[in-house]
Amino acid sequence: MSNEIFSSLQQLADEAPEAGYINVNYGKLTINPMVVSWPDEAVGGKKTPKKVPLKAGYVLNAQESLELEVLIDIQEFNQELQFSYKKNVPVKKSGTVLTDWGEIVEPSLIAVFGKAWTSKAMLNPYVEVEDVAGVSGKASDKGKVYTAPKFLRAFENKAECAAAREAKYGKKAGGSSSAPTNNTPPDAVLKQVKALIGSVGADATLTMLESKSFGDFEPANLLKLAQEYTE
Repeated sequence: MSNEIFSSLQQLADEAPEAGYINVNYGKLTINPMVVSWPDEAVGGKKTPKKVPLKAGYVLNAQESLELEVLIDIQEFNQELQFSYKKNVPVKKSGTVLTDWGEIVEPSLIAVFGKAWTSKAMLNPYVEVEDVAGVSGKASDKGKVYTAPKFLRAFENKAECAAAREAKYGKKAGGSSSAPTNNTPPDAVLKQVKALIGSVGADATLTMLESKSFGDFEPANLLKLAQEYTE
C-alpha cells in the first residue's frame, strides 16, 4: 500500500463523523417521581406495571422500584407541535449491567445542577436536553433508536431558553421562537438529520421526521436536503 493511500486513510479517519445523531429539546422541565410495582398475575396474557406518585417519606419495598417521568414543555415554544416530550427513566445504578440512569441521566443532572440536583431540577427550570441513544443500543421495529435524556444546560428564565433554542433552530417569520417553515432548514438541522440517516438509514429517518422533532419542515423534503447536504 502506497504512502499516499496511508496519508489519505489517516486524514479520513481523523475527520470521521461521530456515530449517532443529536436531537436537542428546549423547555420547562417537570420531573415526576413514580413508584413502580408489578402485579403477581398477568391480565390478558400481559403484565402491566402499576405506577403511582412517590409521596414524601415513603420507603420502597422489595417489590417496588423508582422511576422518573421526565417532561419538557416543548410546545411552549412551538404550539404547532402535535406531540409532547416525555421520557420514563428507571432509577437503577449501573452494575454488571449498564443503565441509562447510571451512565447518562444522573451524571448529566449532576453536571448541570450539582450533586444535590433534586433541589434545583424539581423547581421546573428551563433546560436544554439532548436525546442520546440508550446504553442498550435497542431500537423499535421501525428502526427508532430508544433514547435517554442527557441534560446539557439550565437557564435562568424562559427568555434565555428561547434565545438558545432560536440560535440552534432558527426563528419563525412571525417572530415566535420556533423552527422555520420555509423549507430552508438551518445547517445545524441538516447536519443532525444527515447524521441520523447514517445511523439508522433513510427509511427509519423519514419515519422519525414525521414527528417534527427537528422543526416544522416537510419530512420528505428535509430528508432530501439532508442527503444532499455538504459542509
